[in-house]
Amino acid sequence: MATEKRNYLYLYDLPKEITTSTKIAETFKEQGIDISSDKKPQIARDLFRPFYSAIVHIEDDAKYKEAVEKMKYPVMAREDQNG
Repeated sequence: MATEKRNYLYLYDLPKEITTSTKIAETFKEQGIDISSDKKPQIARDLFRPFYSAIVHIEDDAKYKEAVEKMKYPVMAREDQNG
């Protein structure tokens, strides 16, 4: 039986006010990592927690390794924030 490798990147402590799957995809794209449009980031929304978490599936092994390094400390800027 062959084992299937799945490249899932888990993101934690994402601010509720600005986190959307589109914003996560834009943040990856800004870092030069193109995640496929058919595999949108999945956000776990819990009303009782102060932050969201998300799962991003990246099919290509090389892109996954690059994403692990570049997205270790992701920064999503607010739209109204300068800089």
